[in-house]
Amino acid sequence: MKKIAAGVLASVFFLAADLHSVEIEAGLFTGYRQDGLNWSIAGPNNTPNVLSELTWRDLHIYELGGSAKLHFCNCTVIKAEGDFGWIQSGDVQDSDYAGFCRTNEFSRAIGDSNGDCVYDGSMGMGFPYPIDTCQVSITPMIGVAVHGQNLRFTNGVQVLDLIPPSQLGPIPGLNSTYRANWLGPWAGFDFTYNPNPCLNYWLNIQGEFASYYQGSGHWNLRDDFVDDFKHKAWGYGITFKTGFDYYFNGSFCGCSLCGWAIGADFTLRSFHTNKGRHRVTLLVDQLGPDDQFIGTIPTLVTTRLNGVNWHSWGVGGHIKYAF
Repeated sequence: MKKIAAGVLASVFFLAADLHSVEIEAGLFTGYRQDGLNWSIAGPNNTPNVLSELTWRDLHIYELGGSAKLHFCNCTVIKAEGDFGWIQSGDVQDSDYAGFCRTNEFSRAIGDSNGDCVYDGSMGMGFPYPIDTCQVSITPMIGVAVHGQNLRFTNGVQVLDLIPPSQLGPIPGLNSTYRANWLGPWAGFDFTYNPNPCLNYWLNIQGEFASYYQGSGHWNLRDDFVDDFKHKAWGYGITFKTGFDYYFNGSFCGCSLCGWAIGADFTLRSFHTNKGRHRVTLLVDQLGPDDQFIGTIPTLVTTRLNGVNWHSWGVGGHIKYAF
């Protein structure tokens, strides 16, 4: 442990001692993004294998973010970026099944999702390898990332209800929420191509191989829920980003371009979890109606979380300054 600490301190001292050769890049970006997320749980003893499934689709999002990158002596790169998005609109569906493999659907409600948010953050470091002088460079990188989706279910309408007495139509007062969070390490690479001092093409790929997923849901009309239900699972995913920068009066600082630049970018994300745990505390009537005198009893119920799937794509523009 002492050797590791000494090595880290030596690296920090080395980088600090060479600040005169640090190249700095900072930028802001904005754009449009569309997300979708769904999860399902099994019933008691995994019967049926899909009891309930929630799906948020076509979430229209406007986002704003920033980024920063440090090049130390052309031998080390440290970068960080983050974004925040406002959900403008989207669709939600909640389905319940009595049979295996999503058969014998007995309840379905649909609604809207708006007024909430999404966010992402990432930090990493790597070591660039210039190819063909400074025109082409590839940088293997490692880091840590977090992603979050704060989702809502409002303006609900019950469109299927096979449990007597059937209650179809608007669901008054529905305002349920679900919070999803992904946190874990990533490994990937950055690829850049500079055909001239004014133009830079880039590609970033991040693979998250051990993302810890936590979700919590607040169903505001479920009086039998003592508190929010919880989801936990291990997940994995990939983030793909590509774009270009156009530099006004650009010039090379070492092997990086310097000056003001504008550009456009495209982002694609796909994340999934393995099977996990769904846990909720219910108020359960454990006594018969004839001898009831204690009341309902809080009971912790644990079933299988079949999985969570999150997909996202976005396009946008950015401005950055490098020196």
